[in-house]
Amino acid sequence: MSGEGSTGIARAGSMSSQDTVRWGDRLTVTWDANGKSNAGLATALGKALGRQGKQLVNAHWRWPLNWQLALVLVPQFDPAETGIVRVAYQVSFGSGNSIILPFVESIQGTGTAASNATLSLLDTSVLLPAQDIQVTVTGLTTDVDSGHPLQSGGGLQIGAFVAPQTEPHAMLEALACLCRLEGSSGGVDQRHGDWMEGGIPPGFHPEPLGYKR
Repeated sequence: MSGEGSTGIARAGSMSSQDTVRWGDRLTVTWDANGKSNAGLATALGKALGRQGKQLVNAHWRWPLNWQLALVLVPQFDPAETGIVRVAYQVSFGSGNSIILPFVESIQGTGTAASNATLSLLDTSVLLPAQDIQVTVTGLTTDVDSGHPLQSGGGLQIGAFVAPQTEPHAMLEALACLCRLEGSSGGVDQRHGDWMEGGIPPGFHPEPLGYKR
């Protein structure tokens, strides 16, 4: 924690805001025309994981909150490609006896050779309540059964990113900080300097809880 007299609230100078190890990352997988089968894709994925690492997300926060997860696929297909690639993610969330969920995302070449208009995929529909969350890539396959196997070599950027959608204790921490300042001995506050002439720290006086207001 950086800075003397820190109140326990993460500041801009703190490494990764103290808590989060990895907000997200991408994995780039490429294959040639001889490696367009499921076996070839498995080999290509294994090589990519060996070079770039398995973990796309490894995030932790001090208290449970809602994580917004974005799963991203950016194709680098041949312009004439019409095949489908399926990416299997594994998402673990919670601490202790955590829950492990499989997610599968699919992307297909459009075969529009003139414009190569295959669209990227961005799935932001996943919202998970947890204190810890990890995301890895566990599989890469082409869709042989439905008649859309890969036709040629290509590549795919596979990404996963998270950000906290809620931080329920932030206001409580701010209140605790102000209460500590109010209860100080006055004069110059070592963390922030004089708040006003005369060295009187600011007060924070919330209304008492009540019903039928």
